[in-house]
Amino acid sequence: MIRISLFLPNSLVQRVAMDARLIGKSHSDIIRLKLERAYQTEQQAHLSKIAESLRALKGIGTANVSNASETVDEVLYGEHGAWRGTIPTDDP
Repeated sequence: MIRISLFLPNSLVQRVAMDARLIGKSHSDIIRLKLERAYQTEQQAHLSKIAESLRALKGIGTANVSNASETVDEVLYGEHGAWRGTIPTDDP
């Protein structure tokens, strides 16, 4: 472990001290525990957001494309393709 110094407001120090007395742990143990829980909660929220985004994408593609690498040009640029625009060229 690495020793660091922190500047904390008195109200927070009092809360840590109260928790330390109630649980029977050191101030350092309480601060480590609270930080670990906060980071776990933050990480879980982040992963939940990613999962929600992935669920939103479910079903937007078609399942009947079995040869996408062979038909990508037609699907994007063909007569009924998704591109519906022009391909820019370097010609003046």
